[in-house]
Amino acid sequence: MTIDTSPKQAETEQVVVAEVPTTREAVRELPRLGIVIAGGFGLMAAAIALWMWALPDATSSGVLLSNGQGTVVLLDPDSGEEVFTIDSALASPDGSTIYRVIESEDSASVQMVDPGDGSVQSEQHVPPRQFVRMVGVNGTAAVLMPGRPSHQALYAPTAREVTDMTVVWKDGRTPKTFHLEGNFEPETFTLDGTRLYLLEFAPATDPDHYFVRQLD
Repeated sequence: MTIDTSPKQAETEQVVVAEVPTTREAVRELPRLGIVIAGGFGLMAAAIALWMWALPDATSSGVLLSNGQGTVVLLDPDSGEEVFTIDSALASPDGSTIYRVIESEDSASVQMVDPGDGSVQSEQHVPPRQFVRMVGVNGTAAVLMPGRPSHQALYAPTAREVTDMTVVWKDGRTPKTFHLEGNFEPETFTLDGTRLYLLEFAPATDPDHYFVRQLD
């Protein structure tokens, strides 16, 4: 399924104000892990690179860490020991689901992983050579896109005239791949996973500003 977001189409719309849901009540303090960061630069780097959540299931609680480059680690909060490490993955902000991409020679799939024990909850086939770019706040959906250069910041987009992205849902719905005319980056889903907020960077090949769009 493809969607053209040129002005003559109605699938996306510009919005002036969008309420982007965020939940950070479950964020744990870094000192809980006994991590000592010296200097302002180290603290800033930690704030950017690491997200930390309390898992919803108290029987399998732990601390999820991400290095910002596709590796997710679960640590035991009492011992500080590593429970598991998952690569090519991204966790939802509420810590309820980890999305991981598995590549083979000519195919790929995305797995929804239980953050409590690392077990696979479900799996969907997706186009190859994509990575998890963004996961919705409550883990209901995620966006896959081709890889981003490791040195590139989130809001410094790659110049491109066309954006391909695949949306996957935790509830087992068939993934949808969108072919969008323009330079887009996913921002967040609505809580029910039915709408996706996008940043459209313009001009597409030499961006210096962006618009907020909605994709149904």
